[in-house]
Amino acid sequence: MYRAALEYILGFKIAGDRLRIDPCIPRGWREFEINYRRGNTTYRIMVENPHSLCRGVASVELDGVMQSDDSILLSNDGLTHEVRILIGEKIRIDEAEPLTAETSQQEQSR
Repeated sequence: MYRAALEYILGFKIAGDRLRIDPCIPRGWREFEINYRRGNTTYRIMVENPHSLCRGVASVELDGVMQSDDSILLSNDGLTHEVRILIGEKIRIDEAEPLTAETSQQEQSR
């Protein structure tokens, strides 16, 4: 039961040296945290759900650095790492409005 909740509700999945969190949670869950230890290394994983969604990963950060994909490379460096996952819809680069001098000025004036 514990493993089913961890893997299928919280979306915690390990494949080799990669960790992927892809939750399927009730809309009412605003956030949850997982503390995961692998060897001598600890990962403090905070999953935030600001828009009350059930699933979807908008972004993944490891120690403040945005990850290019939705997975985290696991290490055994003996440190504590901070992971932040934002539930939402991923913005694709080709769908995003290009930043021009005009749009930059509009953003700054808001």
